[in-house]
Amino acid sequence: TDRTIYVAAGATVTWTNDAAELHNITSDDGWFQADVPPGETFAWQFNEPGIYPYHCDIHENIQGRIIVVASAAVANEYFDGKPIADYYSDACGGCHGPSREGGTGPALVPGR
Repeated sequence: TDRTIYVAAGATVTWTNDAAELHNITSDDGWFQADVPPGETFAWQFNEPGIYPYHCDIHENIQGRIIVVASAAVANEYFDGKPIADYYSDACGGCHGPSREGGTGPALVPGR
């Protein structure tokens, strides 16, 4: 599965292993690597804008990338010209604010 998500700098992305077998999360560029047993999670805070590709060493078909943009940016190409705070809301309903003040949970996700 190939996944791409966009987050603001400072967002924490959490991967959850809902499968019955071991997975891992490995940054293609060496930023992070973690085994994630069934029912467990791995979280990483992305502080710098950039593109962070990742994959599962165990399952070749699992890969993705996190695209991190400046938290106050207006990115016409990705966000229809809207500020990120207007396009994304926090996965828990916006309780941490557009810059994820105090946030430690899931990444910013569209339409939530």
